[in-house]
Amino acid sequence: MYPFDRWLVRVYGFLTAIGTLWIILWLLQFSPVVQMNAYLVAQQTRWLWLGLAVIFVLSIRYLAFRLLPRKHHAFVKEMEGGHIRIGHQTVKEIAMRATKQVRGAQRVQIKIDESAQGLVVLVTVFADPVDLNAMGEEIQRTVGNAIREMTSLTIAAVHVSVIDLAPDPVQK
Repeated sequence: MYPFDRWLVRVYGFLTAIGTLWIILWLLQFSPVVQMNAYLVAQQTRWLWLGLAVIFVLSIRYLAFRLLPRKHHAFVKEMEGGHIRIGHQTVKEIAMRATKQVRGAQRVQIKIDESAQGLVVLVTVFADPVDLNAMGEEIQRTVGNAIREMTSLTIAAVHVSVIDLAPDPVQK
């Protein structure tokens, strides 16, 4: 789901929650809500129609988004006999497994981006207290080699971020 669609879903969810609460309070004959409804109907306020139109448009957009077929992102390698599609998640999993083989790398997150020069792999790790520079270089080498060997895709860069030290295991 794209960021814009996530934003639309949040707005839709918020408006739906507010509308549902408003209807519940109106059905319970909560005095301020009943008075406000009477005022809005009497004034034929454009804001009421605008709000309903926004909710309607977001509903249609949200439903249409769910009904459209999803394209799974893949890296395509053209070969003589056709093409080979390697799924985005497959490349992430290769990078994840390669990173976990490096001594000192703990919790790992992988992001894959594409550039004109090839794939850019972003590796975020929690690390054991080891030589972090050496560990980072080893992750770069291991991840780059693993993706190249298994997929023959071009790697532009492997960026490593050590965000924190992994917590010490609890002694019993």
